[in-house]
Amino acid sequence: MLESGTKAPDFELPDQNGEMHKL
Repeated sequence: MLESGTKAPDFELPDQNGEMHKL
């Protein structure tokens, strides 16, 4: 997991339903 406060480019994270969410 990314550390809190880390500036990251847009990426997608799958939830428990397998759906991708852009953060």
